[in-house]
Amino acid sequence: MATAFTDGHDATTLFAAHPTALEVADARLDAALAALPGFFSVSGAQPPADWSPHLRQHQTWCVEVTLRWLSDRHSWSF
Repeated sequence: MATAFTDGHDATTLFAAHPTALEVADARLDAALAALPGFFSVSGAQPPADWSPHLRQHQTWCVEVTLRWLSDRHSWSF
């Protein structure tokens, strides 16, 4: 969903329409969006992965994307 957000789609609506997101409260999505940047920060700081030369760069990019999505959901400036 984060890439959908960066592509200009309404990622929150897409998420809510997915069968696995049925009855997921907004606060739970916010909690996940708040936690993911920490995971991606730690993962992105790991040594390069032999099996995927761009993995760490992508994980670092995901930090900003998830924070932007969370900020957008609450109309916070980023």
